Amino acid sequence: FDPYGWSQVYGPGQRDPDLEDPHRGWRWSRRALSPGQPGPPCPEACGSQVVDQEDPAVRWGCAGVAADCGPWEALPGGWLGGHRAAAVIAGSVGRWVRFSCAACPPGTWLVEAHVPAGAHSASTHAARYQVGGRLTVLDQHAEGDRWQPLGLFDYRTSPWVQLTDRGDLQDYLPPPGKRVAADAVRFTRICGSIPPGTPVIDGPRDA
Repeated sequence: FDPYGWSQVYGPGQRDPDLEDPHRGWRWSRRALSPGQPGPPCPEACGSQVVDQEDPAVRWGCAGVAADCGPWEALPGGWLGGHRAAAVIAGSVGRWVRFSCAACPPGTWLVEAHVPAGAHSASTHAARYQVGGRLTVLDQHAEGDRWQPLGLFDYRTSPWVQLTDRGDLQDYLPPPGKRVAADAVRFTRICGSIPPGTPVIDGPRDA
């Protein structure tokens, strides 16, 4: 069920729409359902795992020279009371944060990102989450203090997602002073019927 009635898909040449309705995850429902109207059944969940940004398994890196990327600042607000943020670097040189759930077996998982409370402190409108070749863009400025779905994925390995601020992955150049926030990612295993077309994801490629 998409309470906003639409989901914007970002791609090359597209920019953030001047609309209040937020973007939702890749392959999320685009059909608005009215009360009493039949729709596809929700997949059955069977347990979830949360990987916080402070988990030792979380990897932090830079797509260019590490010295060009600078540190991530610890800030209040987030899944466990805190998150990290860093200044956005436009272009192909940028930061990345990889969230992996080593305790999660291969299978189909719903992936959600937690946008920290008071995410306006990050002041970014384009946080890019990568799963394999799929890209989901979240507006961290307007969607704080909640879990945001990135999509359903059938992993051949343990599930993972990578947050990046690389501007070349979307035709969007953030104004000076913008920052991107890194908080928790939640992996919920799906044990019921799997929706057709669920993308198959291999292990992560090094950035």
